[in-house]
Amino acid sequence: MSNPTYFGLVQWTGSDIASTALTDTTNTRLLDAAAGHVWNVATGTAAETVWVTVNAVSPTATTATAKATAPAAAIALNAAGLLQLFTTPTGSAGGVITWGPAAFTVSPTGQGAAVVSATNFQLGVVTVSGLVSTGPVTISSVVSATGFFTTVSGSAVAGIATPTAAATDGFLYLPMLAATPSGTPTTWPGRVALAATSASFFLNPGATQTWTPFALPVMTQKAGTANGSAYNTTNTTLTDVDTANLAYTTVIPVGWKLHVLAHGMSWTNGSGYNGVDVVLFDTQGSAIADRSTAGLVGSNLGPFGLQAIIPGDGLSHTVKLQYAVLGGLTQANIQNVSITSASGSRPVMDCILTPAN
Repeated sequence: MSNPTYFGLVQWTGSDIASTALTDTTNTRLLDAAAGHVWNVATGTAAETVWVTVNAVSPTATTATAKATAPAAAIALNAAGLLQLFTTPTGSAGGVITWGPAAFTVSPTGQGAAVVSATNFQLGVVTVSGLVSTGPVTISSVVSATGFFTTVSGSAVAGIATPTAAATDGFLYLPMLAATPSGTPTTWPGRVALAATSASFFLNPGATQTWTPFALPVMTQKAGTANGSAYNTTNTTLTDVDTANLAYTTVIPVGWKLHVLAHGMSWTNGSGYNGVDVVLFDTQGSAIADRSTAGLVGSNLGPFGLQAIIPGDGLSHTVKLQYAVLGGLTQANIQNVSITSASGSRPVMDCILTPAN
């Protein structure tokens, strides 16, 4: 026996636990077994299951006006709480329908690895070409997926497991800031914000404008040509020793420092001592970072050493080795000989760019 409901559907009563068709007041046999619509109950087992399949063609969200030749979707729910949505059937109405893998699954603990998984669902992930990519997405206790997913234990996993050295995809991409971050990020308790520029990564716990950079130090050595011809000048004002080879240009990020060490051997022409003025010159602000007065008389070589630590300001700095002649002497010289020679020396600048407090 059956009784009409307020919604026009027939409500099955009494001993009815399954039916091959559902009917409403205007569309007879809207869910029809012969047309591929089946709902049934397999009783008496832990896998007791209810299936509902649909193939109605509807121009609106509320009114079905026709039936397609083959089913379009199915929902299955079993007694253990496994809920699945199927959207890729093969076969025709009234015959054997093969549904393929579930497009959406919700399973309780113990019912497989996936807690929630979805295939062919739009996720708002924009590709390089500007298109929105689709699933699959899995929330899982088993790390077996690619792309981006979270686990039931709270981990967020991105990328491809163990990509090759030549891999072109499978990476985590971050927005690249045009300059060192200076904004105050929103605070999420127990978490830190991550930002990147072309030169560094930055961490911030939120509620502060102080971003902490982290990256590997960069070490660069600049050296003279060692061609056997000494560098010399008669200028009494500072001039570059070797613009091409003894100058280092870099952006020093905020929270970083540039440490420069320079050394070499010098002498003067004339009867006097300490006639060579040697400096590390920073073009940013036209500042002398360090200075040494060196040089012995004639062919007697005297060493010089310089060092400077320049704090980061997010600007470009060019640090040069410069020299001049002092004390009315006629010429300042810096040795420029290959280090393969026992008496050889060339001017050297060691530059270390590193995160620092």
